[in-house]
Amino acid sequence: GAPDRMLDWHPDGKSILFATTRTSEKDRFNHLYLVSATGGLPEKLPVPYGEFGMINGDGSTLAYVPIAIDFRTWKRYRG
Repeated sequence: GAPDRMLDWHPDGKSILFATTRTSEKDRFNHLYLVSATGGLPEKLPVPYGEFGMINGDGSTLAYVPIAIDFRTWKRYRG
């Protein structure tokens, strides 16, 4: 399986926000998911990509970084 990275707890304390490449076409891009802390299937969040993220206190807003700094220079790389 793909490596998953836990990012934050959902404010309700029942779910975990994590990033993974499991459904990405390229291994260098992660997608964000929520999964119940007691197990079950994860729910993909409706954002194109996500490396890091947090959900605000009432659970209504997701703040996220779409692409990691590690890959920001790959665009137009010719070497």
